[in-house]
Amino acid sequence: MTTLPPELLRHEEGEMVQLSFFLPREHMGYTKFILEGYDNLAIQTSTPGSTMVIWHTTRSRESEALALLVHLLSEFQ
Repeated sequence: MTTLPPELLRHEEGEMVQLSFFLPREHMGYTKFILEGYDNLAIQTSTPGSTMVIWHTTRSRESEALALLVHLLSEFQ
């Protein structure tokens, strides 16, 4: 499994995993657009007015989702 970056929080409940992180608003649409290209990998949610983003995925697809997320976050640094 890919190591979690320090800015990323992980929460597991049953078969579901939440990966929470902060993202500048200007990148939220891009990450959601890219994620939607990966059928059933994860769902991106955020609270209006907040820069906290949560990816909801399953434990069976977590490593793939995490690898994509780490790659996307590295593009923004």
